Amino acid sequence: MIYLNEITTEYERYLYQSLDSAFSSFSWCGRFTCKKGFLVKRSAPGYSVILYTEEGCGALDLNGERHALTKDAVAILSAGDDYYYTAPEDGWRFRFIHLIGCTVDMQIDEIKRIRSSVFRFCDKEAIFDRIITAAREKMPLYKAYQLTSELLGALRFCREGSDENRAIAHACKYINENLSSDLTVEAVAYEVSLSRPYLTALFSKEIGMPPSEYVVQKRIERATELLYTTDRPISEIASLCGYPDTSSFIRLFKKRKGITPLAFKKQIPL
Repeated sequence: MIYLNEITTEYERYLYQSLDSAFSSFSWCGRFTCKKGFLVKRSAPGYSVILYTEEGCGALDLNGERHALTKDAVAILSAGDDYYYTAPEDGWRFRFIHLIGCTVDMQIDEIKRIRSSVFRFCDKEAIFDRIITAAREKMPLYKAYQLTSELLGALRFCREGSDENRAIAHACKYINENLSSDLTVEAVAYEVSLSRPYLTALFSKEIGMPPSEYVVQKRIERATELLYTTDRPISEIASLCGYPDTSSFIRLFKKRKGITPLAFKKQIPL
């Protein structure tokens, strides 16, 4: 079963291959910028789909489990999964790739075993854009195979990187695991054995924002996910996101999202 309500402000979509292949490749791919109410629903479609959020926030129900698809979130949807994804508000922009090939299901299952069905992924190599370009320009099949293999490998394996990259990765991990605590830049710097000025400069260079702003962004993302996936009261969500003062949390959430937490909760589809 497939249900589509693809209401968008911008989109591009390309069909590269319509038939299955002996090699890992892709069929449909593209990008959507969604309006509120955008909805795709599939039940065991027989092919795997990868979603990658570029901006905004989407909502995914995967086999009965809810996930918030915030910036840099990847969702891995297997051929036998039951799922729907929707835009609870305007502005969710994501890329999508439908994968085909006799070995794809096995590779997708391995990625989900190692990582998860939904996880963070920094597309520094612009692999999603390169796949969309390959489909648009009808590049040779061998190129599609190379790009598909590169994508699946990038999603499966974590690259070590330099000492500085590892420090930033450790800082991000520490922040994400301690969002409910009284996080300070000094505490993060101490955790990764860097001075506060050097951490701030390095963090801004690699992530594109200072660590203090990253903390706020991740707390709002966590709050959005909790609002979507749980029925916890607003005060408890505020506390879990590091804001013991509920009023301050509500003001910050509205400033960042343009809507109060309660109003956001009420517009989530049942």
